[in-house]
Amino acid sequence: LAISWLGLVMGTVWISPAPGWGQMGLPFLSVLAMLLLFGALALLLSMLLPSRRLAAMTAGLVLVAGFFITGLAHIIEDLETVAKFSPLNYYQSGEAMNGLNQEWFWGLVAFAVLFALLAWWRFLRRDIRVGGEGGWRLPSLSLPFRRRTEAGREA
Repeated sequence: LAISWLGLVMGTVWISPAPGWGQMGLPFLSVLAMLLLFGALALLLSMLLPSRRLAAMTAGLVLVAGFFITGLAHIIEDLETVAKFSPLNYYQSGEAMNGLNQEWFWGLVAFAVLFALLAWWRFLRRDIRVGGEGGWRLPSLSLPFRRRTEAGREA
């Protein structure tokens, strides 16, 4: 984000009424809030769902569904009430240069913090298996010179 902001600021050197550096950073604050929200959502889902792949897919599905619902809400009036629940409805993009909507920004950050705290709470109560317990139990990888234990398993 910092490199993108710096490139944008460097491009304003040739613009006559150039906006200030801080004003150019306001849209990036909105992007940061969205990144924090979806990152924390993916982290929470990885603690709730059985696999990381399913958690990443679900977070991506929420993002894509929010994109389509927010975009279609401008065309289909019936979707406006549903679009209010989409996080992308509160993304400000270039409109933030005219003034960052603090309520929307801090609302997204608050939900990101809530999701991160819930993920941390779930992580503390998670049963983590120590690496080396058990194993893959692949018969094709067993070596012939390994000794067998009393139970018949390889040591």
